[in-house]
This record gives sequence, structure tokens and C-alpha cells, in this order.
Amino acid sequence: MFTFLKLLKPFLLPPTLLAAAFAIGCLLVWRSRKRLGLGFLMSALAAYTLLSLDPVANGLAWTLERNYRTPISFDDHRDAAAIVILAGGATEPNAHHAMGELSGASWRRLWRGVSAYRSLDGAVPIIYSGGSGDPFNKVSHEAELAKSYAELAGVASTAFTAETASRTTHENGAAVVRILRERRPGDMPLKILLVTSAWHMRRAVAVFRGLDVDVVPVAADVASRSFRFTPLSVLPSADAFSSSVTSIHEWVGLLGYRLLGRL
Repeated sequence: MFTFLKLLKPFLLPPTLLAAAFAIGCLLVWRSRKRLGLGFLMSALAAYTLLSLDPVANGLAWTLERNYRTPISFDDHRDAAAIVILAGGATEPNAHHAMGELSGASWRRLWRGVSAYRSLDGAVPIIYSGGSGDPFNKVSHEAELAKSYAELAGVASTAFTAETASRTTHENGAAVVRILRERRPGDMPLKILLVTSAWHMRRAVAVFRGLDVDVVPVAADVASRSFRFTPLSVLPSADAFSSSVTSIHEWVGLLGYRLLGRL
């Protein structure tokens, strides 16, 4: 199921859909069905342009992020069982680069979690959850890499657990709950500080709450912001397109989780 869903996902997202619309349009024009072909081409161009505009990207991100902000103070959450940081991706070592690197989302999630840890004077341990999301490469060094950076930032090695078996948000939840039940079998419900990207928080919170976990959202990697009109804001950009695709990807994920009964 995991591999099937990973292979299906690209066909539900703008890059593949727009490429398909462009290819169909070109084929129709070539086959002398110019009006219909031009319709496909113009629709693909219009969709790409809209998704590449900052106001559209910002609005899509806002629909996911509007209810989640980082707490101003963590003092009321010293009873949390853990600071749970969800993995956001990393590059793997290869012949040209001996060391992997955390993605931008992973860095921002890790730093938000480390900041919470330091705000709580190290009283609440960290669990970094996430293995490989690639069905064709089951090895991931992300969690261990994150642990090494956290230790450089002052996190005690005994206070950082790297969970590397989970591949999805649902599996993250199950793995973290299993770890915490072993540590604190009498706690009902378990309470965690949950760190992930703001656009991913809605799905992550729903998964953990569905597992009877008391969740305090700690949003990182925020994509939406107060809109400020400039000449650049009305021009298409790669950053805006990437943000739009990320938001649509997350809405597809939320719909898929509801259909699978995971929310």
C-alpha cells in the first residue's frame, strides 16, 4: 500500500497534471484539433501562472496554517512526555558528497524543537521521528544526522531519541506512542509538544489526537505571511509555485487520510 500510494501521488499534483495537460494540448493541435488543443494549453498556462503567484501561494498555505502558531512560552508544558519532531527530509551521502544534509524544512523543525528543549531547561526529552519516505530506498540517515546537530546545539545525547522506522505521518504517531507507552505506562493521556511544519500540523495533530495523545502544536517552517504588495508579488516565481504545490500536496494527504480512516 505504501509503495502504491507513493506512485499514485505524483498523478494528483500540479507538476504531473500540468505536464499532462500541455502534452495533450500539443497532441491535439498536431492532430488538427486546434480549438480543443489550445484550450488545454491555455488552461495549463493559466493554472501554472496562478499557482506561481505569491498571493495564491500565500492563501493556500494560510488555509492549512491559520490555526497553528508557536506558543509564546513553554512554562505550562513541563509535564509533557516528549518534544516530538517529525522528520522533513534529508539528502543521502553519495560519491560526490560524503555527508548528507537536512532539508530546509528539517532544519527549521529541528531548531524549533531544540529551542523548546532549551526553554524547558532540558527537562523534556526529544524524539525525532521519521525514516525513509522513498519506497525504493529504505535507508535514511536523517534522524541520526539531526541528533548529531542537536548535540552540537547542547542537547544531551540521552535526551534525544532517533526513531527511524516510520515512513508516514500515521506511522510516526504509532511509533512515538509505542516509545512513550514503554517509558511512561501509567500516563493517560500522554502529552507531547509536537513540532512540524505549520502546513503539515493539521494532519499531524489529527493523527496524534486520534491515538489519544494530548498535543501542544509547536509550528515551524511557516509558509504563510502577511501579504505586502510589491511589483515582484504579481510576477510568477518558482518559490511561489513550490509553496502552492506543497499546500496542494498536504490537502491531498488530508483527503487520503480521511478516505483511509486515519483521521
